[in-house]
Amino acid sequence: MMPVRQRDNVLHARGLAVGYGQAGAEGCTVLSSVDIDVAAGDLICVIGPNGVGKSTLLRTIAGLQHPLAGQINLLDESLSAWRPRERARRIAVVLTGYVDTGYMSVWSMVALGRFPYAGGWGRLQVEDRHKIDQALLTVGIGHLEGRLFSHLSDGERQKVLIARALAQNPVVLVLDEPTAYLDVTGRAETMHTLRRLSLHGQHAVVVSTHDIELALRTADKLWLIGSDGSLRVGAPEDLVLSGEFGTVFRTDRVSFDAQSGSFTVNSAAARRATLIGSGLAREWTARALQRLGCAVVETDPQPDVRVELHDTRRAVGILTSGDSGCRFGSIAELAAALKQER
Repeated sequence: MMPVRQRDNVLHARGLAVGYGQAGAEGCTVLSSVDIDVAAGDLICVIGPNGVGKSTLLRTIAGLQHPLAGQINLLDESLSAWRPRERARRIAVVLTGYVDTGYMSVWSMVALGRFPYAGGWGRLQVEDRHKIDQALLTVGIGHLEGRLFSHLSDGERQKVLIARALAQNPVVLVLDEPTAYLDVTGRAETMHTLRRLSLHGQHAVVVSTHDIELALRTADKLWLIGSDGSLRVGAPEDLVLSGEFGTVFRTDRVSFDAQSGSFTVNSAAARRATLIGSGLAREWTARALQRLGCAVVETDPQPDVRVELHDTRRAVGILTSGDSGCRFGSIAELAAALKQER
């Protein structure tokens, strides 16, 4: 079999230490001995518990703060050797936080992304205007170009900031928690936009996020940072299958369920329940039983309760507890019956 061809790295770091203070002086080191690679077309999600250094790492690889040790190369040249204007043409950054733009329009906001290319007077050329229009269309907000940025929803503002970064025509796009203030739909749309940008192969996208399940579904690679300062790199599925993902997020009260790809609250199960059924109804009935304090077991000769489903898409069936039984037509009815049995 032919070996898998590796894509060229646009950014890589070796022996990197990040934190606060001066290089070579006493300071606060958050992460150390970090080796990372970023290739064109990658969508990399940086995840981990609060306070482990996700934002610090992103700010360092973007050149916004100096590393405490190690080397970062952008396009095979030391990141520190790039002049700010030239670096801004290769790396674009979207940070978390409110942006006060006054009466600036969406088009003018995106136009700020062309500042690294503008001359001394900051005048936009024909190519600049083309890049701005192209960025608006790529992110899907061309219809908003005349609106005031301050009048947009949080989700729309986030798309504008991504378009502004895209107008820089970067090889690396770095985003620090771009979904932090968005609702469920806004978070999904933002990650979908970043996925599309990386799939074109012209941009590498590195994004920190607390949306773990979205990261698992969209990222090519995870940079998984543990509370012990360790950094694990790999495909999301590989990190889940190896158990490393669950290890990083495990606490006394919460654990990661590799089977469902979601987090569960660890509570002592008061009763054992056997669940007979299949399809979507079984999946959600099992979740409800766990929420109600039942440990769902595949087989048990003497379970505390037995739930038999008669439909694959609706929670309809029979609940048996001891010598008594009752019919239920919904999860709510099943829950009410279980509470009465306590």
